[in-house]
This record gives sequence, C-alpha cells and structure tokens, in this order.
Amino acid sequence: TGWEGEFLFNFAYVHYPETIPWDAVALQNGQENLTPQYAVCLDCALRYLAAGQTDEALKAIQGAASFIPISNLEAARLATLEYIVIQHCMQGNIGQLQSLPYLHRAYDLFLQATHDQRFSNKDPLTKWLRDTLSAGYRGSDWSLTFSDRIYTLKTIPHLEDQQKSLFDILESDLEQKSTGEILSSLKTNKYSYPELYFIKFHVASDVLKKWVVDATLMQTNSLGAKTRFRDLTTFADNALSVIEYVDSLITHDNDLSGDPVSISMIKNFPKFMNIETANDLKRFALSQKNAPILSDFLIMFDAFGSNTTGTTEIYLEGNRYDWFTTKYSLWFASWSTDAIIEILQHDYPWRKDFPEFRKDTRQLASRFGPGIFIKDSAGGGRTFLPGLFCWAWYAQTFDIPGSEDFRRQFESETLIPFNLFLSSLCKNE
Repeated sequence: TGWEGEFLFNFAYVHYPETIPWDAVALQNGQENLTPQYAVCLDCALRYLAAGQTDEALKAIQGAASFIPISNLEAARLATLEYIVIQHCMQGNIGQLQSLPYLHRAYDLFLQATHDQRFSNKDPLTKWLRDTLSAGYRGSDWSLTFSDRIYTLKTIPHLEDQQKSLFDILESDLEQKSTGEILSSLKTNKYSYPELYFIKFHVASDVLKKWVVDATLMQTNSLGAKTRFRDLTTFADNALSVIEYVDSLITHDNDLSGDPVSISMIKNFPKFMNIETANDLKRFALSQKNAPILSDFLIMFDAFGSNTTGTTEIYLEGNRYDWFTTKYSLWFASWSTDAIIEILQHDYPWRKDFPEFRKDTRQLASRFGPGIFIKDSAGGGRTFLPGLFCWAWYAQTFDIPGSEDFRRQFESETLIPFNLFLSSLCKNE
C-alpha cells in the first residue's frame, strides 16, 4: 500500500463483498447530496497529483475538504493525500520535517473517523489509511518519538491480507522483456490507460537508471566505455519508440496528453554525458532552454555557475516562490548555510576552518523581517518548517527577540521538543 515511484499509486487489496472499493466515496451524516461535487474535486486532486502539479493538487484537496465533516473517513483520506503530496515534494529529512504536521493531522482525523459506518477491518480505504500512516511514522527519523502513535495504529483491528497489485504483476512481466518485446506486446494486447502509463514509466526509468549507473564508465576514453555508450544509445532509441507508441495510444480519441518530458530527458541525456568542459555545459544548457526537463537545471546553473554580483539576487528572488519549487530551495539552501556558518563561528570562535558566509542573516531579517525565512511567497505564504527551525536556532543563538515564540511554534507543529531536535542534528554532525 501507499506510494510508489514518481506520482504513481501502487497498492492492492481484497475487495470483500460487503465493503466499498477504495476508489469509491461514501459521505454520511446528511452530506450524501454533496457526493457528486466531492467526487469531482477528489478526481481533480488525483489528476493533478498524477501530473505532478503540486499547487493545483493541494488546492483541489482543500476544495474537496469543504464538502465533508471532519469525522468522516473521507476527511482522513484527503488529509493523507495532502501528507503524501507534501512528503514527496522533497525527499530526505527536509521532506520528512515539512510533511510532519500533515501526517499528524491525517492521524488525528483517522482516529476521529472510527465511528464512520465504513470503518472496519475489511474496508480497503480504512486499511490503506492505517498502513500509510503507520509507514509514515515508522519510516521517520523520529519513529521512537512517535512510538505511541505507531502502537495505536497497530492496535486498530485489521486483516493481514497483503496482495500483489496489478502493477507488481505487470512490472514482473516487463522485467522479463526487451524493449522490442514490450513494443510488440503493446501492438498485440489491449492495455488500460493506467497500465499504459505504468509501462511508459517503467521503460523511461529503466533507461535513466542505466545511464546513471554507467555515467562514470562512459566518461572515460576506454574502448569498453565507447561500446557501452553505443549500446545504451541504441537501448534509449528503442525505449523512445515504446514511449512514443504509448503516447499515440493515450492521446488517440481522448483529451489525455503525451509525455514530452520523458522524451526530452532520454533524447538529451547522451548529449549531457558527452560534456567535458564548463563551456560545453553552458552551451548545452542554453541550447536546451525550452526543454521542460532542464528548467530546474538551468536555474541551478545560473545560481551556482555565476560569479557575478547578481548571484545574490538569484538566491534572494527564490523567497517569492512556493516552498516546493527549485528557486525556493536555492533560497533556503543559501540563507540557511550562511546562518549555520554564523552559528558555528559563534559557538566555536577558536576554529578557523569554517568558510566565510556571503550574507549577514540579521541584515536580511532587518531588511525583510523574519517571516521571509519562515514562510514562502516573500513571507506571506505557507510555513516552511526547515526554515522555521533554522531561524529559531539562529535567533536563539544570538538572543534575538521572539526566539522563544519561534521555538514554541516549531514544537507545536512537529510535536518534537526543539532542543531534542537540535541535539540530534549536532550529534549526527
């Protein structure tokens, strides 16, 4: 159960006769007449989720939430979907931290829904929610801190009836076939749209994994490297034939779109692997400026590849964007690195091996206010918890007024004691 790959759900369940399917909705307590509107909003949220349109997915989830009471199991479904979107916008401990309040909210709503008529040990939605939330807490760096919640979820009655999903079976079949055999199968068999998307995802991922694994070898001048490069280029061309054929099936007689991103990525990766100098890299980036897959790369190239005085403005501009964008990530990485260097220089004044920080964090705070570090959209949007933590740490170190309020906000949203979180990071260092 749960989340698999890039914006793909991959789970299976036993559909008992007396239960409602996972992908069916059931509103209660006088809300039944709102079911059509709610279902439309939920469908839109899932469509945006599949397309990687984070902001639109979150807005659709919030719109769907307006149709249901918080005691309904559907409220727990929406909160869990919101947690999944947030958690997978950023990987690693930053993604974990940012998504933690959403995981807590989904957990609370799930427990409030225990009196929902649909709630049972056989219900597929109930089981999916329990398993997803449990995995969220168990997979967290703070699993011991939330052991009580893990135990509570474990005690909820459930059946251990794990099944292989349709996509697990399909993937096993695909792994046994060459790209040529997959293309032949597409031409002779009837696949559903979800299966077509999965096949395309599998083929594209396979190509990119092979490129990345052999990247070091291909940058040498050995005969083996040149042979491997040629073989992988041929493999990529065959994969493109599969992706383009799948796109032709998906877009035929309907309004579904193809996949220019995967095609652009696979076509351009061999060119990228042939780059040898910084000038080659710059020319390649500029030549591919309109390729969607390279947009984030170009942003980072502008930021890290420039030694001009405008570099600071490139970073600073990022605070105006949503927290899940590359530009905001660059802004956070820039100011938080400088802030941490200042903190370490303050705490260890005898050490001379710290790098110089580029910007004075207090000067930025004086100029824009501390909100610029804590919330996206120039300090007027959504809270970014890694930013809140870094600013609270900085404010505490330099006795900046209001530091205790920032600490309490962090603890309130994460349910983790601030000093405990801080000590764990220092211990890891």
